[in-house]
Amino acid sequence: APGNGNGGQGDMKERVLASCKEQINSKWSNASVSNENYAQPEVTPNGEKHVYTGIVTGTDTTTNKTGRWSFECKGYYLKSFNSFDTFLTYKNA
Repeated sequence: APGNGNGGQGDMKERVLASCKEQINSKWSNASVSNENYAQPEVTPNGEKHVYTGIVTGTDTTTNKTGRWSFECKGYYLKSFNSFDTFLTYKNA
């Protein structure tokens, strides 16, 4: 949708959260998220940057280790390409 004020940003937030949670759930089984924080999006003429952070508790599907990790998931929307991507990073908490 064309830039319709906060409505567009709200939609993008939903997309970022859905994509981030999908990544979290594929990285950890029985994932449980706490200390969630969703930063105010940075909106520029070129697009938007969203940052979602928190603590995930679960079992790493690669190593089968159960533990706690702090994560940061960044969502980028580029207007000119109409492209949207999220990137998940994490470390032991």
